[in-house]
Formats: sequence, C-alpha cells, structure tokens
Amino acid sequence: MDYSRPILTKQDQVIEQIREQIIAGEYERGERLRQQDIADRLGVSITPVREALKALEMEGYVKVYPNKGIYIPEQSRTDVLEVYELRLMLETFLVERAMDNIQDTDLLELTSLHKQYVNALEARDYVGIRTTNVKFHFRLYELGNSPQTLQFVRVLWAKTPFNFQDLGEPARFHQIHDEHSEILEKILNHDTPGVIESFRQHLIAGRRRLYDTP
Repeated sequence: MDYSRPILTKQDQVIEQIREQIIAGEYERGERLRQQDIADRLGVSITPVREALKALEMEGYVKVYPNKGIYIPEQSRTDVLEVYELRLMLETFLVERAMDNIQDTDLLELTSLHKQYVNALEARDYVGIRTTNVKFHFRLYELGNSPQTLQFVRVLWAKTPFNFQDLGEPARFHQIHDEHSEILEKILNHDTPGVIESFRQHLIAGRRRLYDTP
C-alpha cells in the first residue's frame, strides 16, 4: 500500500505553511498576526490566509478576539505538562504504526530531512533548525497512516512552547541532532522496539529540559 504524502490543495498548503511557521517560532506567544503581512510573506491573496487561520484556530494555533485581532495564544506550565503526557502516548503510537508502513523512498526522505537539520545547525539557522525538526517529526507521523490520531497530535503541538528547542542552545540543538540520529539509525535497521524507545526518550528529554521534570 502507498503511504506517500497526499497531494495537498493550495488551501491545505497555506495552512501547512502557516502552521509550520508558528511551530518554528517565527511568531511569539501573545503576538498579533496580520493577515496581509502573512499573505505578502507567502505570496498569496488574503482569502486563503483568512481561511487558513480559521482552520488553525480550530486546532488551537491561533486565538481570535472580536474587535481586537488574531493572536498566538499564551499557555500555562500545567497545560504543557499534560500535553507532553498525551504526546508521549499518541506520537509513540504513530511511530510504531509508521514502522509497519515505511518504504525505501520514505527512508530517503527522512534521511534528507535529517541532513537539512544538520545544514541548518552548522549555519546556526534557528528557524531552519526548528522547521526541519517539525518536518522530520510529522513526516514520520504521517507514515503511521492514522489521520485521526495525527490531527490530535497537530492540536497538541499547538499547545507546546514553540521555542522549546532553544532552551540551553546550542547544546540543545546538538542533543536534538544526536537523538534524531539515533532514531534514524534504528529506523534504517528496522529496529521497531528500539525506535519506539528512542523516540519516547526523545520526547521525555524535551519535557525535562522545559521544566526539569523527570
């Protein structure tokens, strides 16, 4: 069965681009978004941006305040810790499912994304680092072929601190690299239990560095 990425409509592409920009930390928590600025940045009209922001509001990435505008929502420590518990369950499930479906072309794509991360790391391109991290994770999750679970995970990422990778940088950036390298090596070796455990530890490490929580 073919688990390649589905063809995205132009509207879906705009949603994905804005979502990735938000997760990559190109906007701060509490920042107001201006639709025309986003449209200019993406080279599209304001209509698909407006519709994309409606979809992203439903996922929790933005918050609309009547007569005030559209903002990146704030978050609490308690909420984030709960989010990480849910992410551990759902994302490890998707990774396990992905290991049943992964093909040689997928391995090449994941390897390419990892190399892009390395290039961004060497260039100290923080936005590039965060963006390729997002793409690596979600490409793997997509291979789980569980769209309902994937949608829940997207909602949970909306509630994760977008700059969490920056904590303790550059050491943290290099730790992410090492953790991804370990995961990728086990994927290439078709070591499903090893991949799941390494991925689980990867998520736990992210949570620990956020709040020093075991």
